[in-house]
Amino acid sequence: HNNRRVAPVQSLTAEERSVIFGTLLGDFSLLRPHKTANPRLAFSHGLPQEDYAKHKMGVLHRFSWYWRIIDSDGYKPDGKLIVGSCSCMPIFNEVLSLVCPGGSKVVTESWLDLVDSQALAYWFMDDGSTSWSKTNLAFVAFHTEGYSVAENDLICSWFKARGCCSARVARSKGKPYLYLPREDGFRLLAEVSPFLHSSMRYKEEGPRHG
Repeated sequence: HNNRRVAPVQSLTAEERSVIFGTLLGDFSLLRPHKTANPRLAFSHGLPQEDYAKHKMGVLHRFSWYWRIIDSDGYKPDGKLIVGSCSCMPIFNEVLSLVCPGGSKVVTESWLDLVDSQALAYWFMDDGSTSWSKTNLAFVAFHTEGYSVAENDLICSWFKARGCCSARVARSKGKPYLYLPREDGFRLLAEVSPFLHSSMRYKEEGPRHG
């Protein structure tokens, strides 16, 4: 990371803020390589999501990315991961203080206040899924199993406060996750659809028959 000599970004554009704060709810993480370094963004995706990962790096190209494909050591069925990280920059200290106020990532009202429709779309592309019957949408899910029950409850309250759709907490193997029943799911999909990357369109599509 010390070999990537790029001018530090002084301020984030509206699009950069949306992508960063949205995908930090999902697959992005913030790392500080050592105590004196500024933070940097990092990610890992399964190899089938390579186009999507490259798309996010393209949108955030000002931060100078390094990426590679590695063995997943059994973590992914296809055996490969695409991993990447950007340059360390002072601008990420502000982001780090917001999403990791105690040193670890935790969802807060202050963070959710920054999640607009575009940010929501990137979170959906990272961690969202749809469940379909033969004829209709059953529900939309956000795989928030890595968050606490309190964080899941907070996100549910945030969805309700936005007024467009409501989320509920369910459990999978004892861990909480969020789901939006059919009508709320359709409203969610309508909101995020304009921002979905082509490689992730399958997440909003129902089953095909015939």
